[in-house]
Amino acid sequence: MNRIVVALLVTLTVHAGCTNYGLPLYLEHLTGERGLPLAGVSAGTSVFFIAGAVAAAPMGRVLVRVEPRTVMLAGGALGGIALAFLGQAHSLGTAYVCYAGMGAAFTAGGYLPGSTAVLRLTVADRRAHVLAVSSIGLSAGGFVVTPVSSVLLDRVGLGLAMGLLGAFYGLSTVVVVAFLMPRTSGAVPPVDIVPEDTVPPREVSFADAARSNVLWLLVGAFVLFSAAQIGATTHIVRMATDRGIDAGTWLLPVVTLAALIGRLVASVVLPRVSLWTVVGAVFAIEALANLTLGLSHTVGWIAGGGVLLGIAIGHTPVVQPLTLVEAFGVKDYAKIASLFQLLSSLGLGSGPLLVSLVHDSGAGYTGGYLALVACALTAVVVLRLSTVSLRKG
Repeated sequence: MNRIVVALLVTLTVHAGCTNYGLPLYLEHLTGERGLPLAGVSAGTSVFFIAGAVAAAPMGRVLVRVEPRTVMLAGGALGGIALAFLGQAHSLGTAYVCYAGMGAAFTAGGYLPGSTAVLRLTVADRRAHVLAVSSIGLSAGGFVVTPVSSVLLDRVGLGLAMGLLGAFYGLSTVVVVAFLMPRTSGAVPPVDIVPEDTVPPREVSFADAARSNVLWLLVGAFVLFSAAQIGATTHIVRMATDRGIDAGTWLLPVVTLAALIGRLVASVVLPRVSLWTVVGAVFAIEALANLTLGLSHTVGWIAGGGVLLGIAIGHTPVVQPLTLVEAFGVKDYAKIASLFQLLSSLGLGSGPLLVSLVHDSGAGYTGGYLALVACALTAVVVLRLSTVSLRKG
């Protein structure tokens, strides 16, 4: 299992660093060097996430027929090409095509096929640890890759820098996946030994899952949870600035570091505590984080709220796939997870918008973050309904 951990850790670090965390850098240079309009380039971020969500839709069926490592190799190649061509973009249309390619590549080369491989190759009591350690790359990319990208863009310009980043993205993914990622063809998921106080293991077909209340309730719970998470993260620096606190250089790193710690905590806690208890606690922690941020006006309290938010963020990529596995089993995980990702991604942008609307209505960031508290608490209720429905079914 060390091979799959290293392979996913490296590829997710590269993917997150060159795409998610690199988007603000690319916006700066596309507007500064190429003179493209700010609003138009900003819309490229939406194109990135929408393309990633759309790419997730057929990914489940692809992963049934094709090994995850093959899908990741294709994603790495596509992402490298998209990054390189972004450096040659002189129009919004070209930039949007590149952003779409990057979004699709992030889905194909990243966490969906990676988590599918983990679930096919590991037993239940090892999954949380493997998912937690490997997903550290989703945060580490901001520390490791993005600073190098920033220096590169400043020194050699957009065209050459993006060519180099594209080559690095593609080659590193291809080499690491080809040599380290285990094959899963013909792999039969190991038999799980589940504690008596948890939901009995079962295998649910994709068709039955799509018709069940459980899946739709889980989608609703995680949409509310993730919308509150993204809304809080998007506005956190400006919120602090509006309250007279210069947080631009330290607040997001605090959140990111707490997310790393949260993933490690998840790997230790999940094998010992009921998954549904952990997920409910994480949703509640996010509600507390937003409550703290909404009411705080000092450095210490805002930093504390950032730590709580980071802990919730850190647990997300670990508990989300495990929740689907416990509800529906491993056999059709790829199909179910791809539908889940498509549906949940469509609602993620509502969090930042909700905060903006409440803020502009006169309630300020206090009202905006209290609205996010309501989202997170509602997620707890919907999650509870899903567990009740699961046990009845």
